[in-house]
Amino acid sequence: MYLHHENIAKFRLFKWAYQMNLLKDVSFKEMEMPRGVVRSQNNFITEIRQMKQTSVVLNSNVFQSFVQDVNYFRDLNLLDDEDVVALKNELRLLLSEMENYAISGMFNSLSSVKLYISELELDSSYMLFKFGKHTYSHINVYDLGGIESQSPKLSEYHVMWINSLKRYSKLITQSNEIERHRFFREQKACIDQN
Repeated sequence: MYLHHENIAKFRLFKWAYQMNLLKDVSFKEMEMPRGVVRSQNNFITEIRQMKQTSVVLNSNVFQSFVQDVNYFRDLNLLDDEDVVALKNELRLLLSEMENYAISGMFNSLSSVKLYISELELDSSYMLFKFGKHTYSHINVYDLGGIESQSPKLSEYHVMWINSLKRYSKLITQSNEIERHRFFREQKACIDQN
């Protein structure tokens, strides 16, 4: 949901590169996004937004975690105040987009979306794509990389796991209005307070 936001997408790559010791004394502002990465992200967004149905299960503290990461890199003097303002502005925009998706239930006129808020802490990101009789599973590990498989057996377990996550979550798309307002209010406060 965030890849079309330039600074957020760049920050995720920056954080990964820093953790992997690929950056030495390079600030966020100095890091340039490789054109191939940006092109791949844009292609991925285009493809995802054409899927007929999408379900997204979010941690209840998803924005808090991101803001903590931003503060960490600001404390290291790798982000300046201008970078932080740009990131927070994009976070607010992303949050507004997500709220609109939750209210409408649609990415666009051809693609529906369901947003869930998890009652349990999510330990990773999972994606499962179904097309015809085929499935494709992706488990995000190491923040940017992942384990991918087209194995029917793994996909079967993947479906079971994702359904279990939904079962322990609150659907906030076109329902559960009070919980939806509470979640987005808390996320906005988290972005604004830090």
